[in-house]
Amino acid sequence: MALTTIEQAPPIPAVPVQVFVPPLPVLTTPCDPWPRPYYLEDGLRKVLPYHFTYNTYCKERWRGKEILEIFKTEFRDRPESYYVRPLPSVLKSILTMFRKML
Repeated sequence: MALTTIEQAPPIPAVPVQVFVPPLPVLTTPCDPWPRPYYLEDGLRKVLPYHFTYNTYCKERWRGKEILEIFKTEFRDRPESYYVRPLPSVLKSILTMFRKML
């Protein structure tokens, strides 16, 4: 075993301790608690309508097929009538929604 000399490291300067000073009491909130696009109506917080493009993935075998055909082949646990029956009411609600937007 070899013996070597060790140089002394310089002393670490003492860090001054910072004393915690509590903030002054605030009477009102300095910011808007309901930032836009939120608003209150009938005791409920609501959000203004906004545009959002929802991107999702599509299986390659679904490309070029109609939605009813996809439901018939992919979700075979229900009969075709289950998917055909609500279509008129769904289309009616979509048209109603678009009319309200115009």
